[in-house]
Amino acid sequence: MTSNVVRIPLADSFRNFLSGFNVFGRDKTYHQEPFLRLLTPRDLSNLYRSDWLARKIIDVPAFDSCRAWRQWQAETDQIERLEEEERKFALQRKLMFAMTRARLYGGACLVLGVSGTGDFNEELHVEDVKKGSLKFVHVVERWMIAAGPRVLDITSPWYGEPTYYQRSNIPILPAPGDVDPPPKTAFPQREGGSFFIHPSRVIRLIGLDYPDVEQAPDAWGDSVLQPIYDAIQSASLVCSSLAGMVSEAKVDIVSISGLTEMMSTTEGTNKLISRFSNSNVAKSVVNTLLLDKDLETWDCRKLDLSNLDRVMQAFNFMAAGGADIPATRLFGREPTGMNSTGESDMRNYYDRISADQKVRLTPLLSPLDEILIRHTFGDRDPDVHYDWKPLWQMDDNEKADINFKLAQAHKIDVDNGLINPDVLRLARQNYLTEDGFLYPGFEGALDEGDKAGEFDVEEFMKPPMPPMGGGGFGAPKPPPPKPQPPPPSGGNKP
Repeated sequence: MTSNVVRIPLADSFRNFLSGFNVFGRDKTYHQEPFLRLLTPRDLSNLYRSDWLARKIIDVPAFDSCRAWRQWQAETDQIERLEEEERKFALQRKLMFAMTRARLYGGACLVLGVSGTGDFNEELHVEDVKKGSLKFVHVVERWMIAAGPRVLDITSPWYGEPTYYQRSNIPILPAPGDVDPPPKTAFPQREGGSFFIHPSRVIRLIGLDYPDVEQAPDAWGDSVLQPIYDAIQSASLVCSSLAGMVSEAKVDIVSISGLTEMMSTTEGTNKLISRFSNSNVAKSVVNTLLLDKDLETWDCRKLDLSNLDRVMQAFNFMAAGGADIPATRLFGREPTGMNSTGESDMRNYYDRISADQKVRLTPLLSPLDEILIRHTFGDRDPDVHYDWKPLWQMDDNEKADINFKLAQAHKIDVDNGLINPDVLRLARQNYLTEDGFLYPGFEGALDEGDKAGEFDVEEFMKPPMPPMGGGGFGAPKPPPPKPQPPPPSGGNKP
């Protein structure tokens, strides 16, 4: 006797045989498979140039990561020299540009030109960098430089990095009317020829990493727009559809007897167009629509556009969620909801940007920073380092409250004498200089005070002496009066 029971293989998912959910042959989503359509460089470029939402998704995180920049921790003169070199090479702007191109195309890099450390195809040893060795820092897109196959030797320190980079040197053409040959660069290469660059001289930035390094198609990554393209396209489609509905929000309907027969000939069609053109002219003049009572009837239909803003908002939120950017930042809109300020969303977003700075950007920029320090001073001071400046900007009331509490803490430390007053004074001066809120121009005023005369800390720390009667501040305290003997007994004096 055969059994009529159909055996269904077990699966690690929920099934409902009554509703047909996840049942073969009944559930329409059962045969859905992930599909990947790679966006071409032309697609990405067109999106960036034509779609404002795609452009903001690319630009906003890169701009926010580099907006506050970083603060070097070192001696005052060392900080000034390092900041001057950063401005000289425009590192802040170039890093932002490289991050933008990496997010758009999936990869970009900073090419470092360091003289006196060998050829481009040789490994750069940081210990060989001397003062003034850094000559340039160039931003190069992934399409402008060819990355070789990845190093897959697990014992190599360059595991996962390209074995080399290749670039074709474009000939330097003289300017019109220029009879002198173009100047030679610090790194002469054959014009029109190809040369190789060692990965130690390149800082590679990735948009989105591939899931598997060893099965990756190249040494770069995916564009940030790749996984959220459908969300961006849907948001744009909804926006365009709503714009079209607004133009069709009010439609006039005129019914005409024999319309089909009239429009079957060219003469009848032209007559009909002329008829309603004149009718619209009359309506514009007398604000009245003129119709034939027996042949034409008029009606007006209006579209209900209520709650369509919620539909558009839902698709915008999907795009913002895919981009991992708060809607208040991406769309420039005020937060919604009762007692909602959007502060928590922005704090979470800035915390994510700050974590990305520390986890990803700091290790990537480490070779450049080591070169920059040696290029500036000629050697490496182990005490020189930097911190990323906070992205969250406090208002004046919050800053005043924090400065007041810090001043109280400083006074407690001074009064208790637990820390050397000289150390506390210098630390307090450094904070006031870096903060710049309480005393604008404090650093310049401090320099002028040092030029006027040396500050005597011991004299300043002495407690003030109370004034004596009629005397000024710091006058000596008068001696106490001598006690008078009691008067003799035996009656009162006359």
